[in-house]
Amino acid sequence: MATQPLGSGSTAPTNWNASSTVYNRSYLPAVLRAGLIALVLAILLLIVIL
Repeated sequence: MATQPLGSGSTAPTNWNASSTVYNRSYLPAVLRAGLIALVLAILLLIVIL
């Protein structure tokens, strides 16, 4: 009985790590795109102010 919860507990982080890797790969382009948009907006703001 005690072995089954331990086995289930060790399986769950493996699945979580696999989904986390996929999440991080799809998250990176979104962060880069958001950063680029923020940079362009900041430059436009500086042009308007100056």
